[in-house]
Amino acid sequence: MLDIFDFIVEKGGDPKKIKESQRRRHAPEEAVDEVIALYEDHRKTQYAVSQFNTKINEVQKLIGAKKKAKENADDLLKQKSDLELEKKNLIELTAEKDAALKKKLGTIGNIVHDSVPISDNEDNNELQRTWAPEGVTVEKQDVLSHHEVLLRLDGYDPERGAKVVGHRGYFLRNWGVFLNQALINYGLEFLTQKGYTALQTPQFMLKDYMAKTAQLEQFDEELYKVVDGDAVNDKYLIATSEQPISAFHANEWLIGKDLPVKYAGFSTCYRREAGSHGRDAWGIFRVHQFEKVEQFLLTDPEKSWEAFDDMIAISEEFYRSLGVPYRVVAIVSGALNNAAAKKFDLEAWFPFQGEYKELVSCSNCTDYQSRALEIRYGTKLQTEIRKKYVHALNSTLCATERALCCLLENFQTEDGFKVPEPLRKYLPGAPEFIPFTKDLPKDTTSQKAKGKVDKAPKPKVAPVGGGATGATEKLKDLKTFVSTVYSRSRLHLQRVAAPFQLVASVTSTATLHMETLHPDGESPFVVKDDDGIEAALVASEVQEDEDIQYASCPVQGCGENILLTELDSHIDMHAAEEQQADDDGLSINHQASETSESGAPFEAKPSPALKIVDEHRVQENRPIDSQAHAKASWRNILKMPDLGGKTASVVSGQNSRKRLGKAELGPYAHEKQMPSWLVKLLESDGEMKTTNRLDSSGRIKKVLVPTNYTSGLIPVIAQLLEQDRSTQYAYLCHPAVQHVSKLRREGGFCGYRNIQMLTSHIIGVGAQGQEYFNGKIPTIIDIQKAIEHAWDLGINAQGRIETGGILGTRKYIGTPDAQAMFSSLSISCDAQALRTKKGGPLADQLLFQAVETYFLLGTTDTQSKVRRTEMPPIYFQHPGHSMTIIGFEKTRDGSRNLIVFDPMFNDASNVTKLVGQIFTHKSPYNLLKAYRRGLDYLGKYQEFELLKLTPPPSQKGNTSLGN
Repeated sequence: MLDIFDFIVEKGGDPKKIKESQRRRHAPEEAVDEVIALYEDHRKTQYAVSQFNTKINEVQKLIGAKKKAKENADDLLKQKSDLELEKKNLIELTAEKDAALKKKLGTIGNIVHDSVPISDNEDNNELQRTWAPEGVTVEKQDVLSHHEVLLRLDGYDPERGAKVVGHRGYFLRNWGVFLNQALINYGLEFLTQKGYTALQTPQFMLKDYMAKTAQLEQFDEELYKVVDGDAVNDKYLIATSEQPISAFHANEWLIGKDLPVKYAGFSTCYRREAGSHGRDAWGIFRVHQFEKVEQFLLTDPEKSWEAFDDMIAISEEFYRSLGVPYRVVAIVSGALNNAAAKKFDLEAWFPFQGEYKELVSCSNCTDYQSRALEIRYGTKLQTEIRKKYVHALNSTLCATERALCCLLENFQTEDGFKVPEPLRKYLPGAPEFIPFTKDLPKDTTSQKAKGKVDKAPKPKVAPVGGGATGATEKLKDLKTFVSTVYSRSRLHLQRVAAPFQLVASVTSTATLHMETLHPDGESPFVVKDDDGIEAALVASEVQEDEDIQYASCPVQGCGENILLTELDSHIDMHAAEEQQADDDGLSINHQASETSESGAPFEAKPSPALKIVDEHRVQENRPIDSQAHAKASWRNILKMPDLGGKTASVVSGQNSRKRLGKAELGPYAHEKQMPSWLVKLLESDGEMKTTNRLDSSGRIKKVLVPTNYTSGLIPVIAQLLEQDRSTQYAYLCHPAVQHVSKLRREGGFCGYRNIQMLTSHIIGVGAQGQEYFNGKIPTIIDIQKAIEHAWDLGINAQGRIETGGILGTRKYIGTPDAQAMFSSLSISCDAQALRTKKGGPLADQLLFQAVETYFLLGTTDTQSKVRRTEMPPIYFQHPGHSMTIIGFEKTRDGSRNLIVFDPMFNDASNVTKLVGQIFTHKSPYNLLKAYRRGLDYLGKYQEFELLKLTPPPSQKGNTSLGN
């Protein structure tokens, strides 16, 4: 991290220089001001602690005087005890503020060197130099891919690797083992001859030390966690030997005569590669476990740039000795990791793929890492106010599996593999040539590229949500097969960890499946963004260390991204849709289309129950005392205060309404009573967690909140939208809204969860109706009782006829029921139906227009990229599911997205940990994916419903999206 004094002008710092560096990194310069504010806040709290010490000392003197005079000092003793308790709380607060300061400080990158090219697009990396052996032409060639060469050498077994390990698993065997070991041994010997000390590192590190050398994003996208009972012993598997070597001299002093310290690190490395699904999927180029030889230097601060040039030169010499064509590029400022002030990559030529690929990264991290690790330089003089730290540099020499891929492509022949001369002495028998011993399977990567498989066209892969159009017949067969399984059973697709595993289990060849259907490393279950093939959705909080936590629903035309742990429940929803379709004679079609009024699967004109509440006729024959009795029951249910003259807005129960969606009541439509264990779970709303909150006096208090309630997410989403290059502009609702997600095993209570989210807004801003909830979001059981009483009041009472009653059951609810509840509490709300009509706009177009207009009316800001509003969230229903709209987004390519809180999804830990922070994230697109719903999702439906709260202007809350 940077020196905190670099931010403080009074300490000789220059915050303008840091802001300029942030601009070069295309990172928010506002974070610099945030660090300064946190520093001042922490300093004031430290001063307050010292003031308490003074007060306690004064009281202690008075106590001593009282005791000396043999007088009663009980009041002073109590005063001292109170002061000590306040001091203890203040010390805890100081520690929290110090941690927040250091965490924020760690998000600001190193000062970018003046020679670094300024851009946030890696296409603008600057070429430094190229090299190729004499007589070698650097051009794409009609040869085998590296993984095919290794297969023909009988050098690895991907099929059994995938069986044992999963995606990207492999066994090296025979020549694969020996060639990999040869690269390790040659690399270590090469560096030893350059004056480096060989160092084999541990393969995992304690969390505290890993946090001092790895960036925040690495914990989510790169590192595997090892749990060892006590959290204090939790460890992380290393992603590079640089990490443990950087901590090797932690908390030590190094003087000039000891420097430079040069290590040739060797280790097995582990990477989740969470941000690279679908990229470089062939062979052993990008895998979760690999070996690596690393250069690592600690040097005199005045000599680090000279050392940087030496390190990249050593890496170049190594690859020249192997005869590999390469180029060296300077990485643009926007692609630098936080620690690096400057970085060069060495990219080697791959003739089959016809492109250069990174084999080496060389970085000068100056004193950024050593400061966090307290690796001091020299002796601090009394006249100096700052400590000095050594400079740390790192450079790959050889990631052996990846380097082997390069050698295999460059040194293959028609009959085998010509071994580069430096490696021969490390191989059994020191061979110059290794012949092929195996034939390739049919329809492999290079054969398809050459058009040698029955002259068949190269398969194409359909994008997510694109149905079967343009997909291979095999992909169609897969989706048809999955669809048939679910529709015939109408139960579960149990134990399907990911859709492609279904193919793997049938053919027992996961690798051949990837090569056959996805020859370019693409997958139909991976979403693309503007930077190329993109990661699967972010990991869930419970399973953050697994490789893939989300999969696209395998039912043709659905395209929804589902947590693997929730896949069964989601398939249940489709089964319920089909069951309902059988009952009413409708067929299921998830594809968007124009429908005539007579042929529409839903009613062509809005239901009376969806009109504005004030337009409904009040039942004239309902006795006032009956309404008062129901109102009293409401107060008993929600523990409401007696508000005297307030009366419910009663809406007549209009008949013959067809509820929105074919999965109207869900798989438990005929359930009379849910299981007792579920009732108990819902009454308490699941497990509770303790969190720290500041009270009005600034003191810390501990409060209990449900584990499935997440507050403070909208400021996080606002920052992610600001940082995502694909966003043109966006609107967001009031930040008081909490994301309420379903509990495990609870079933289909999405409608209730959305009511809870709207209620969180009402409570959070003190809006119309907040007095009924007594500061607490009602449980699902409370809401069921509330809706039943609303029906008693005659508000959308047709709901009771249609459902047969919902209290104590798992029947789905919808927009009319949410409207009934809020209306019965005199909470104004507007319901709107949007339908596709023949000759008119599609429902999704109407939806986007309605939502953007809604948020546009809530702000005068039309210039900011992210436009904060005071508007409440919107209850949003489509057939079979509902969610809460918290915003609207238009992207630079002209497409539009709803920003939603979906009760089906739990927030990922790598999102929730950003709550309350000002941050910069390198993959905002990844984190936003679970909150975006675009045309690929919404285009399947011809009907939507919206329920909007309409509080009086005087009761609107604050628009601040700060921490």
